[in-house]
Amino acid sequence: MAPRNKPKIVGDRPWIRYATVFFSLIGLGISGYAFYVEGQMRQDKHYKPLCDINKEWRCSKTLGSKYGKGFGFLGNVFGDSHTLNQLNTVYGVLFYTLMAGLGFARNSKASLVQLNLSCISVCVSFYLAYVMYFDLKELCPVCISTYVVNILLLLLSVFKGKPHIADERDRVGAAKKTDKVDGGGAMTRGKAAQVKEAKSAPNVSGGPTYAQAVKTPAGGDAKKRRD
Repeated sequence: MAPRNKPKIVGDRPWIRYATVFFSLIGLGISGYAFYVEGQMRQDKHYKPLCDINKEWRCSKTLGSKYGKGFGFLGNVFGDSHTLNQLNTVYGVLFYTLMAGLGFARNSKASLVQLNLSCISVCVSFYLAYVMYFDLKELCPVCISTYVVNILLLLLSVFKGKPHIADERDRVGAAKKTDKVDGGGAMTRGKAAQVKEAKSAPNVSGGPTYAQAVKTPAGGDAKKRRD
């Protein structure tokens, strides 16, 4: 039994997929570290994380604030004990894990989901950045790192496009491209097929065949008539 040919994927950019997975793993690592810091801060009030560089650049105040859980508003909407009112880092871990999985996907539906999730993450990032700078008056290195990763993932999601399995329209378009004459005047596939058909056609008219016509030099017929 002959092996089945794999369907051709149109519009696929491998480097986009690899970069999406790469930055998703970076975001996953940052969110995991922030989740660890929050846990240590709950157990030890005197715990000082490595991301507390100085009085301006520190993450303990931001991660420990009311905006570090439920983005500062889910608790007010659903209640503090609601399942959706989770730490922002939990949402970060789920988001980057999902983005890494979507980065491997090679279909238009997954690309659309990836793009929508990236847009939402960037909007949330701008909101949290505004709160961090103007309300908490702090620069959180961990938070800023995730904002940068979210923006990069959005750009990758936009450039990823909509890869899909090649259909009849794609095959026709590819055939038209190959039938165009290149800059050097090379013979097209369509003309090559016509020449091949002329070579194999039987001589029923009594005239010269294709091979004879090619071998006969220019002006050969006129010389024959003069003789």
